[in-house]
Amino acid sequence: MSLCAMLLMAILFSAETFAFARSKISTEIALDDNTDPQIQLNFNITLFALQCDYVSVDVWDVLGTNKQNVTKNVEKWQVDELGFRRSFSGRNRETRELQYEKHDETLEELHANGIHVTEIESKEHFDLFLEEHEMAFVNFFAPWCMWCQRLHPTWEKFAEEVEEKEMPVGVANIDCVKHIDVCRAQQIQAFPALRWYEGGKFQQPQYKSDRTLSALVSFASRKLELNDKFKNWSSNMSGKTTQEYRELYSVPENPGCQVSGSLMGEL
Repeated sequence: MSLCAMLLMAILFSAETFAFARSKISTEIALDDNTDPQIQLNFNITLFALQCDYVSVDVWDVLGTNKQNVTKNVEKWQVDELGFRRSFSGRNRETRELQYEKHDETLEELHANGIHVTEIESKEHFDLFLEEHEMAFVNFFAPWCMWCQRLHPTWEKFAEEVEEKEMPVGVANIDCVKHIDVCRAQQIQAFPALRWYEGGKFQQPQYKSDRTLSALVSFASRKLELNDKFKNWSSNMSGKTTQEYRELYSVPENPGCQVSGSLMGEL
């Protein structure tokens, strides 16, 4: 048996050596003769607790290749608490560079006629600020952030414009280095974060448009005009308490999103 085993091993060794010595590289091309047609996959998904900024559509093929964030023929809508569409959130196209304004005056020169932005000093101060202002626009920033530094003069001019136009909007700054507890409670993840508050509640999503005076004023004006009653806010506010004002003008918000569209797939 030992001799038979040794002989078999010798034959296998010789065969493998001979096969290795005669190996060669060859290239072959095979055409895919799959005639199965593609089918259109339609989908319509409503997410009641996820805002559209965080929704994307990914496609995985049979080989496991991930084609991320497919946006062709895919639409996203903000929905209310009942699942009805409220506003079109568009598609996740490539984001353009935000526009910032250049100012000849320094921030100290802009403060010569007074400081118009409210500087939040504590969590209690922030809660009181939101209680005193039914509508509030808040800038969460960090002193080391270059984009925050570029925004400061525009933000001060915006606050001054709000006062001149007598818009019912509170404008504030929060230093997230000094008041990290406030920023953690608000789940701030990037700077600057510009957030709109109504009735003490953050209205998602946060502001992501240009950092120019005209863009900020237009955004605040549109927010005030979402409810027709805000167009006559000065007359409607006479003789009403803050609580009555909130009950009259508060518009329920819901961070829901409906994503719908179609993709092409193989049978």
